[in-house]
Amino acid sequence: MRCFIRLSLAACLSTGWLSSWAQKEVLYSQYLVNPMAINPAFAGVREDFTMTLAFRGRLFSFLSQNSQQIATPITQTFAADGQLGTGHFGLGFQVLNDRNSTLGNVGLSSNLSYRVDLPNLARLFLGVQGGVNILPIVGTGTNLGGSSALLSYGVGLFYDADKFFAGISAPELNSKAFGLGGFLYRQPIYLQGGGKIDLTDEVKFIPSVVLSRSGAEPLAVDLNARVWYHNRAALGVSVRQNNTFTNGTFNYVQGTLEYQLSGNVRLGYLYNSIAPEAPLTAFQRTMHELVFRYTPNPNTLKFSYF
Repeated sequence: MRCFIRLSLAACLSTGWLSSWAQKEVLYSQYLVNPMAINPAFAGVREDFTMTLAFRGRLFSFLSQNSQQIATPITQTFAADGQLGTGHFGLGFQVLNDRNSTLGNVGLSSNLSYRVDLPNLARLFLGVQGGVNILPIVGTGTNLGGSSALLSYGVGLFYDADKFFAGISAPELNSKAFGLGGFLYRQPIYLQGGGKIDLTDEVKFIPSVVLSRSGAEPLAVDLNARVWYHNRAALGVSVRQNNTFTNGTFNYVQGTLEYQLSGNVRLGYLYNSIAPEAPLTAFQRTMHELVFRYTPNPNTLKFSYF
């Protein structure tokens, strides 16, 4: 539903300024374990129906005044996608319940893709996405509050071949102002590309790059590398430059660990060197994520590295 979205509302009222912030960057930052997060066309690429559940939060946090330990808010994301029957259509669904950001965000979206078969077993997917974001409205210096629902929609293309994959997407096309003073969505464009390299019979190297740009903001560049061993365990690192979040532009590192527990279950862990959706004054700036993937009926002849 992590395009970089930044919503702002400013209206000069007799009681002061009214502002609202919201974001979906949390979901987009997880594209290595959920590529559908930034590209609607990825729905159905894996063919097998797959469900991915992620929990994101800090290890601990403390109250600044009395050092009393408190429970850390947990953000949940859920994604499911697969091919519809034996046809050319794919269907996906995503849910975001963000509780780590300043005000939080709840988002729902559905994805539909169509597959075009190309020579040499390559495939081109065309995808669309539609959904809604439920955003809080908080008045600064006033007693105003509540929430608003904003429509969200986007498009994407994804090319998948034996040794190469690439995509271009605009996951947020809504430019219509909404509400008092006018909420405005970010409208980023993503360009991604990567390869699947056999280092040995048992070791697969998957490098990739993701470029993104929203308006006049700096070009964001993500350099990713993952190594799979025997289709069982993977280690990855991502260096992310100029990623834009609610609190500004950040450079950070994301590390990933994945383990294919069985044909049905994959476990994952993500480490983020900075928690960009949280205030910079937070005691613990890092963010940790646990990922659970379940595929009810996996294709034993085709392993998914995504």
